[in-house]
Amino acid sequence: MRCRQTVDTIEDLLQYGSESRLQLLRASEAKVDAPLALRLGCASGTRCIKLDAVRSERGQAGRPFAFTHVWFPPQPARKRDKLLRTDTAIATLLSALDARTLGRIEQTFTAEALDADMASHLQVRKGAPTLRVDRAYFNRQGALILLASPIKLDDARLPV
Repeated sequence: MRCRQTVDTIEDLLQYGSESRLQLLRASEAKVDAPLALRLGCASGTRCIKLDAVRSERGQAGRPFAFTHVWFPPQPARKRDKLLRTDTAIATLLSALDARTLGRIEQTFTAEALDADMASHLQVRKGAPTLRVDRAYFNRQGALILLASPIKLDDARLPV
């Protein structure tokens, strides 16, 4: 089942980010396949930046509840270098999502089962039910800023 939604305001999404913690697991460059390249607005085989992160509840318990892939279209060298460094990647990501420069956000929702890698990071078993939310963030001129795909656990936790 799929559902597509355009978000007119970003306050709710920004609130979600401030009420949780994002931990970067990996920052890398990877060649994108044709479908992803089309979404990123570049040629198939282009090397784009990918961030993998886990979102957790704030506080000491800090239970992870989402695994996120973030893809950036080709970037200028300075921004590319900041995104690939673990000490600057999250700050660079957050600055790209500044409410003053965002024009719109498009979301697509899909139900799916977790693969082994994501399940391991979320501390649940492979195949656990999840909700995938593909978000495309655009600036006020309509240019794509980034694609994010958080994969959220159902409220019913399935232990490892």
